[in-house]
Parts: sequence; structure tokens; C-alpha cells
Amino acid sequence: MAPAGAHLTLQQLIDALTYKVVAAQKKAKETVHGLIEQIDELEKQLQIAAARLRGFRNSLQPVHRLPPELLATIFYGTQQHLPSFFPMLNDGTVSKYDEHHRDWLSLLHVCRRWRGVIASSPFLWASVDTSLMLEKFLKRSASAPLTLYLGIRKPGVSEKVLDATLRYSRRFREFHIAVDGWEGGTSIYPRLCAADAAPHLASLTIMTEGRDVVGGVLPPLFSGQMPSIRQLCLAYFTSWPAGLFANLTHLCLHDQSDVGRMTTSEFLDFIEQSPRLEELNLIRAGPIRPDASDAPAPPRDRFIPLPHLRELDLGDWPSVTIISRLLSHLVLPKHTNMYFWGVPFRDPDQDFGKLLPIDNSRLANLHNIKKWYLARQPLVILDTPCISVAGSVQTLYMYGTFSASQIESVLPTYPLHDVTDVGVRDSCARSNRLTSSNWKHIFQRLPHLASLRILAFGSPSTTRSVLQALRPKSDDDHVSTVRSKKSGSDVSSKSSESDEDDDEILCPSLTTLGIEHDATLPAYFVSTIAEARAKRSCPIKTLKVLVYHGNPFGIVRPPSPVTAVSDSDTDQEYQMHTEDDMQLFKRHFEEVVFEKDQPLSMDVVPRTWPTRAYEWTRRIDW
Repeated sequence: MAPAGAHLTLQQLIDALTYKVVAAQKKAKETVHGLIEQIDELEKQLQIAAARLRGFRNSLQPVHRLPPELLATIFYGTQQHLPSFFPMLNDGTVSKYDEHHRDWLSLLHVCRRWRGVIASSPFLWASVDTSLMLEKFLKRSASAPLTLYLGIRKPGVSEKVLDATLRYSRRFREFHIAVDGWEGGTSIYPRLCAADAAPHLASLTIMTEGRDVVGGVLPPLFSGQMPSIRQLCLAYFTSWPAGLFANLTHLCLHDQSDVGRMTTSEFLDFIEQSPRLEELNLIRAGPIRPDASDAPAPPRDRFIPLPHLRELDLGDWPSVTIISRLLSHLVLPKHTNMYFWGVPFRDPDQDFGKLLPIDNSRLANLHNIKKWYLARQPLVILDTPCISVAGSVQTLYMYGTFSASQIESVLPTYPLHDVTDVGVRDSCARSNRLTSSNWKHIFQRLPHLASLRILAFGSPSTTRSVLQALRPKSDDDHVSTVRSKKSGSDVSSKSSESDEDDDEILCPSLTTLGIEHDATLPAYFVSTIAEARAKRSCPIKTLKVLVYHGNPFGIVRPPSPVTAVSDSDTDQEYQMHTEDDMQLFKRHFEEVVFEKDQPLSMDVVPRTWPTRAYEWTRRIDW
């Protein structure tokens, strides 16, 4: 039976309630006894009514017209999801992790309907982390496939936590664990091995520095039954039961024990079981034994095709010849990106000409290379030297402190013949920079060069050295060269003198020149090069100049105590200087483009560098 007053509208009830409260205030002076308790009780009931009224209002909002399934999908999109391979943030932050994986839980406090949708959606609770209400997540995830992070975001794995999670192994989809945070009194591996099978486990990550590992051997986890494993990231371990890992698409081995490392032949046997491999990352790991102990060596005609490989990342290998040893047994598609970095590329005695195998016909990503970026950086500012072949964009990158002799050694062996675009930067000390003779040897290997970009900000002499190598030999040049020789030039430059006597026109197809420079752009010198090449019917038609102001990084400096030059004065001087250069250039180039204060070029390394394997294994300490 409906209560009294139920026939009234909500507004009539509010009016009646207000009237009764005012009337009660007038009588309160006469009857105080017991009134406070009654008021408290009425207020509590009113709060309940108000909450229901707010809930009614919220239910009328457009968002609540969405079906629960769609609303749950939207909530899923607000969660922080880590990649299944290398489970860390992928936004360039300093740390691998932050606390934002908790943020989505604030949705529980919005309204009753949202709480109900979230509580009844198991997949929203399927990402289980030891740092966040583990037992509640396991319970609410119901039968959803599980992604587990044990000791990953926050160090530490207790016996209680491990036992609570392993009972759900048949639901595991991803399992990521830092085992050195194990807090149990005995080894963790017997527990992992005794766990039930993990038939749906697709991604496995084990982080360790070798605690409780015997001989680098990984025991058969999850009763040795992980038939769906596709992504594997292992630290320290060098071997595992035969057949435990096959049909992989992603593989990372890093920081392996010195004991029991695979030979090249054993490693080829292993990856042959995963013909659909897409990423292969070997960081201080893999078949890196010296030649003397790499026995028995695989037959020279043994080749492993990896037609789906997108990324090959080899970091901190002992030498370039060991890298070449592995490459000589691989068959790679044209889209494979290769990254070689670290230890051997800091060694001034390494012969980089031996990095690639003599017969690279089976490395399709080396065929038809069209771009080459050569950047020489001093050790004081160099992060990690690397050589990369980006097969996906047909580009070769060399970034390091390479000596002139090391660069000379790569010219006959690297695939440079079809290169049409080159970008160069030489930031080494003036005494260690490449000479015009060095650049001439480089350009002799680039017969189809059409576009040259010189990144000379902070090292203006680079522009002169590079362009001097492209100057055609003229009678006047010959006379000045002879005079220089007669006046007592250093006899140690005989090869350079013979180069000067060569009358060839280097890079006859060169039509576009780009220069990124500071305010000391040698405009007249550039013009003489263009004029000389035009006379030999090899004109450079387009010139693009990007001149930076004296403070390109926005560093705030105190004003000079003597004079103060306004920005407008500086800009005016720059414009006058630029206009003079522009008029000079227009006499020798068909098209001239000047730009000011644009960002510095960052494409001397691949856009994908540093790779995620580098970030995972090197840049950030665990």
C-alpha cells in the first residue's frame, strides 16, 4: 500500500516538506525534548532521498543511454595497457612505469550505474598487478584471460601472492615476473614448474640477474606445457628444455650468463623452429662465442629464412665479425630493420667493413638502399654508437665516432651504389674531422647521388670540407695545387695529391643541396662550387638553406653590461645578411629557399631509435 502523500507530485512534496519544517521551528521553543534525535533521523532520510534524486537525474544524461557493453568498452579504453612484449610505458618517459594504472578506478566513484557496469565486466579486472588489490582483481576477473605483472611495477613477490596467482594458470594470457624480488625462503622455480599447464599463455617475461639459476638452465615452467607461447623475453638464461619454445613471433634474450651460451649452430636450430619470427633482439646474448669456441661451426651453406622478420636488434656484441657470422646464415626480407650498437662501435680498432658478410645476396633489406645518413659525433656527447639498416625505408644510418680509416673500410662492402640521398654531419673536433680527400673517396662511391644535405650547425668547416670534394678540377685549381706542392706541402698526403689530379666530375646527378648552418654560412664559397659545376654541365639546381640564430636552443643568457642589442636589431642584421646571400645564390641556382630558426634535424638516426629492446635492457635500471 502506497504511503500517505504518494499521490502528490515531487514539487508538491517539497513545498509541503518546507512548510512542515517552518512550522516545526515555531513549535520547537515549546517542545525541545527528543526533537534533536527526530531531526537527525529525518535528515538522514532526506539525504537518502536526495541521493536517489541525483541518481534519477544522472540516469537522464545521454551517456546512460549507451548499452552497458559499450560503456564497459569505453572504460577499458581509459585503462593503462602495457605492450605484451617489453611490458613498459611507450611514451618516451624517463621511467618504465608510473602510477596511472590506478587512475581508472576513480570511475567507480562517479555513480551507481557505472559501479555496476565495472563490477560486472570481468575483462576490466583481467590485468592483475601485485601492487594493486591483487585478490580483488583475481576475484572480479571471473573467467577472463589474465595478464599478470608480478614484481614488475613494484619490486617484491611474496609466497602468498604467487600461490594466489598460480592457481589460475589455465587462464594466463601474459605472465611477466621479476623473480629476483621473490621473498620466499626456497627457490621460486620449483613452484613455477609445479603449477598447472598454461595452455593459453602467449607472452612470457622473466627478469633475473641469476638468482637461484643453476647453469643458466630454465626449467620446464607450468609443467612444461605452454603450447600457445608466441612472445618470449628472457634475461640470464642460456638454455631450456628442447621444444619448450617454438613458433615464436617475438624473441628477446639479454644479459645471458657466461656459462652455457649457444653456439651459432645451436642458435640456428632454435630459431629454425620459429619461421614466423617478427622481432629478434639479442642484447649481450645469443651466439656470441669467439670463433675458437663456436664449434661445431654450421655448414657455410646453411641458411635460415625469416620472411616475416621486421626487426633485428643486436646490442653490445663482442665484435662486428661475430655479427657478420650470424648474418651470413640468415635470409631476410627487404622490410627488415637492423640495429647494431654498443661495444664494438666504440672500438677504434674495429674494421666496420667486416660487419656485413661478403655475400649479402640473401639479405634483401640491403638491396636498393637509397638514403645514407653519416653522423660523426664526439664521445663526450655521443649516447650509444650504432649502425642501422632501415629496410622499410631503404636507408643506411651510421652514427658514431668512426675514424676516417673505418669509414674508408666500409665503402667497398656496404650497399652504396644506388644511394641517391645523403645527409652528413661531422661534429668531431676540428683536428679529427674528415678532410676533403676523405669526402672525395666517399663521393666516388655515390655515382647516383642526387640530393646532399650538410648538417653543419656548430661545425661550419664541415660545409667547406664536403663541398670542396665536389669542386670540379679546373686549370686554376691545378695551378694552385702545383704551387702548394712546390712550396713544401706535407709529403704524407700522396693519395690526396693523386686525387686532385683526377679530372672526373663526382656525383654528376647531384641537383639538390641542403645546408643547415649557423650565421657563418660561407655563401661565397658555396657559390663558387655551384658556378664551377655549372661550367662542367653538372649544375646544382636547388639550394635549401636553414640558418640558425646564435641561440638555437633557447638558452637565456644575461644581458651584456656594455651594450644591449634588441631582438629587432638582431633580426634586421640577419635579414640584411640573408638578403645579400640570397642575391648571390640566385646567380648560380635556379631555386633558392631560405629558412630561419627551424628545429634542428633529428633524422641522423632512425625514428625508431632507440629501440624498445635498447630501452628495456640498457637505458633504465631495474
